[in-house]
Amino acid sequence: MQPPDKKTVDLSTSRKPLVLIGASVRAAAQSAKRAKFDVLGIDRFGDSDARAACSGFHTLTEVGQMQPQEIVQLLSGANRSVPMMFVGDLCQIDTPKHDDENRLNAALQVIHDHTQQVSAAPKVTQGLRDPDVLARIAIRARTQFPAYRLGDSAMSAEKASLQADLPGRWLAKSTQSSGGLGVCWANHGGIGDRNTSGNLESSILQRWHDGRSYGVSFLSDGEQAVLLGVCRSLFTSINKMPYVYAGSYGPIRTAETVSSQLHAIGAQVVQQTGITGLFNADVLVDSEQKVTLLEINPRWSASMECVERSLVASSQSRVGPPESLIAWAINASHEGTLSVKQRRIDSMIYDGPRFLKHVVYAKRSGHFDSGTVDSIKTGKATGFDNVEFCDVPDDGAAVQQRQPLISVVCRQDVGTRLDWRKTKRLLASVQAAVV
Repeated sequence: MQPPDKKTVDLSTSRKPLVLIGASVRAAAQSAKRAKFDVLGIDRFGDSDARAACSGFHTLTEVGQMQPQEIVQLLSGANRSVPMMFVGDLCQIDTPKHDDENRLNAALQVIHDHTQQVSAAPKVTQGLRDPDVLARIAIRARTQFPAYRLGDSAMSAEKASLQADLPGRWLAKSTQSSGGLGVCWANHGGIGDRNTSGNLESSILQRWHDGRSYGVSFLSDGEQAVLLGVCRSLFTSINKMPYVYAGSYGPIRTAETVSSQLHAIGAQVVQQTGITGLFNADVLVDSEQKVTLLEINPRWSASMECVERSLVASSQSRVGPPESLIAWAINASHEGTLSVKQRRIDSMIYDGPRFLKHVVYAKRSGHFDSGTVDSIKTGKATGFDNVEFCDVPDDGAAVQQRQPLISVVCRQDVGTRLDWRKTKRLLASVQAAVV
């Protein structure tokens, strides 16, 4: 199989240049393309639709192997006026080699030095990883935050009996990863499995809470936050990690008691940090409609694709440019203004369709057969009229077991119901694309 052609873009001559970096930039790049940006995308997978959404594209591996002068050339000699956004953490299921990680970090520093970061400032990002900060936000929003131990207290748990010292079920969480890739069950003999919990020095112990998990999307101008949408979070278990992100469903409407708590969380995040642009809150909602804050991700998050798709669908009859969360984030960061009001968002979410986005992880290693996916698209057995396959590898691309294979996006219009049996059958059928 021939490798895909390299895509390049001259950012210095573009009227709307943008650099996007993340584990997968596909959805964010499609959002930016909707707003007429010329995107230089850099991600881990290099899927065909990610490259198609970008004017220029390189994988993280390629960038990590470049010399500083090559990276500057890649940026077309761009100055710091070119916006750059991180649209997801760069973590992966398999731990990268230390040398590769160091080279990539050095390359990303060169990019940072030659662009203007639109994402949250490093100080804000680091602060929102601190459970003390998150607990303060939750308390001031009159919501809950799980009991936790960190630093010396967490490390001492390796020598103590969790059953006696920490009653209840506990999770070991890395503060340096997201998407559930740094979360595992804490055992009675230590902080957790060393192969899945990340660096013990950056881990905390957090008490497990019951409830349904949701991702809540916000947009901020540094003074106030607009709640863009709430999506149900879906998970799968991989390599002893019980909460690996597997998709989202929404945006959904929530009870007023829940909605008020979510708005309060958004307001407190802005008040405590001054964050601008997009951010996401992971929360639990229990049977009594009490909200528990789990973490804040100060960037584009995976569930925002469902939110944006719903907003675009509900505004198709409106005159004007299509909705783009990436464009809204850049406007909020650069101009300090919000492109949308809460009342309008609430109206659009009420009238708009819901979307199921499900990440399918490969059950075996092999090579990707695009013909199998094409046959699923045209077949009638799935029971769906509106199904889209995203994050699609090139035909013949190598597929690794337990790595993301493809994403399936299903649309549910207002007044209809999603058939979960057919959904599961559809997801299972995609596994046949690994040969």
